[in-house]
Amino acid sequence: MPAGTWTLRPADADDRQAIRRLWAESFGPPDGEADRWLDLTIGDAPARCWVATAPAADVVGFLFAAEVDRRFLQSYLRDHPIVDSLPTRIALIHMLGVTSEWQSAGVATALVRQSLKWASERVSVMLAALWRRDDHVDSSGLSPKLGFTHVSTVEGFYHDRIYCPDCGTSCSCPAAIHVKSLTDEQPS
Repeated sequence: MPAGTWTLRPADADDRQAIRRLWAESFGPPDGEADRWLDLTIGDAPARCWVATAPAADVVGFLFAAEVDRRFLQSYLRDHPIVDSLPTRIALIHMLGVTSEWQSAGVATALVRQSLKWASERVSVMLAALWRRDDHVDSSGLSPKLGFTHVSTVEGFYHDRIYCPDCGTSCSCPAAIHVKSLTDEQPS
């Protein structure tokens, strides 16, 4: 872990290139997806992106979250039965990435906590679909620590990604679906 500290702030238009780079390093080429989510979060949609920046103002982590309705969630989770058990509007953590140098430094924890604070002011449940990849640092340990419950695993969840850092070509990795009730969440 590098020396120094990092700070959190909302992403802005100047962060696009850094987020695209980190997205590609973590998950493969964003193929326009990062820009679509940035457009949502920088505008006035019920979506946000936060970045963690190092002392030199370098982006070392990011998280996209959005308030979504059932129709969006049904499409996002490909009509998974879990959707029927959730409220009609929830918060969704769409993507979380941290540079390898800053992993295990609390960056991901702080980003998720920030998204929980934001979401708790809007909805009663937050959902995260976590990319399950062998031999990689992922958020599977972070989710239970922050009160998320694993409810399902969806095989081939990322099949529409044209490149996967693990699979080499189109992705066959599963996603672990985690949910958290926000009714007891206390903003900090």
